[in-house]
Amino acid sequence: MGEYLGDRVLPVKSGTQVLKALLNGTTVGFACVSILYPAPKFSGQIFIKELFVKSEFRSSGIGQKLMAFIAKSAVGNHYERLDWLSVEFDYRAQKFYYSLGSNIVTDVVYRRVFGENLKVLAGKY
Repeated sequence: MGEYLGDRVLPVKSGTQVLKALLNGTTVGFACVSILYPAPKFSGQIFIKELFVKSEFRSSGIGQKLMAFIAKSAVGNHYERLDWLSVEFDYRAQKFYYSLGSNIVTDVVYRRVFGENLKVLAGKY
């Protein structure tokens, strides 16, 4: 895990920012975000890949503070969007995201190529 984080996630050129939520010096949550270009109106957008709060700190405002911090960064950098994916059947998460004012995007289709199909596609050209 340490090698993976050091080699892939944390290097400056990885395109990923890891944001920690601290409470009395202890990490109680984190978010991994990337800035994506292009985006509408010649801006960028922040994509949240992960948002996590330790179970014993959920419903204490930590997630809201992380999301507000990310939103402030988006506004401060003139980015037009803040996007993320969430598991549909995680009703607690859905309620949380709804409380932030988020909308479910229905005009795009999320696609994935993985496993053997990824290898087949890679070998086509």
